[in-house]
Amino acid sequence: MQKNTIAKYSIIEDNVIGITDEKTENYDLINVITVCLGGQNKEHYEGLLKVLDVLLTSERTLDDKRHILQEEFGIVMNEKIESEVWDMCNLSIGVYEEGYNDAYNDAYDESALNAIKSLMNKKGWDIEECMEVLDVPQDKQEEYKETILSELATV
Repeated sequence: MQKNTIAKYSIIEDNVIGITDEKTENYDLINVITVCLGGQNKEHYEGLLKVLDVLLTSERTLDDKRHILQEEFGIVMNEKIESEVWDMCNLSIGVYEEGYNDAYNDAYDESALNAIKSLMNKKGWDIEECMEVLDVPQDKQEEYKETILSELATV
């Protein structure tokens, strides 16, 4: 993916068989915009891309961000705007942590389910025995039981 770019993707009409006479607004209902930040050492590091990079990077201090926004973009920093800048600074960290936690939890769930099914197959234990041996947290037990039972029902 190219750094410091903004791209727009749209749906276009492409007549494969025959010719239609459809108005664009009837089918072009989706536009996708991608914004790829790349940092100050890349081409096109200016304007909107620079503002977004300054706001979203975790590599700059709040003071650095305040200085750049005031000096280079003429954004007067009052308490309200500074608070919003701080929120934006933490947004990227929050998005990263949320994605990491989701991926970790999904991997944990998959591993636990595989371990339970393996014990059931190899040892002949029931679901509750497997979860007890594996110390599956109480708040996950019902979810795992439902998942495994639904999988067994489809086999």
